[in-house]
Amino acid sequence: MAIVTQGDYSLSGGTIEFAGNSDSHRIRGFERTYFNIDITGQVNNPSGNVTIGEGGSFRIFSGASFSITNRALVGAGSFIMDDDSRLNYGSTNGITLESEGTGSDKGNIRTVNRTFNPNAFYGFAGGENMVSGS
Repeated sequence: MAIVTQGDYSLSGGTIEFAGNSDSHRIRGFERTYFNIDITGQVNNPSGNVTIGEGGSFRIFSGASFSITNRALVGAGSFIMDDDSRLNYGSTNGITLESEGTGSDKGNIRTVNRTFNPNAFYGFAGGENMVSGS
């Protein structure tokens, strides 16, 4: 089933899943708070910073990929990567551990809780020299 909306909408619970492989999969940022986003396909750069609310999660499942170049995942929620998932990021600050904080100099993933799976794949998606994190 597909739901197509035009204009504003309100979602008070549940999970948004991005499945399949399409360059058109894009998460809308700017003044929206999401609670659960599951990436099971390929999703490219969001249109703005994506806020994950407290108790919520942004999860990249096995075999799925998420690219984020000049935006950030922020908020009180969690970021989770499964085995064999892929994250392509573009921040010249790389990716950082949650213990390093959530400031704008902490890379593309700035949620309060972060799980960077050692069995996942990480790539650079920017045009400048980058660091791989700490």
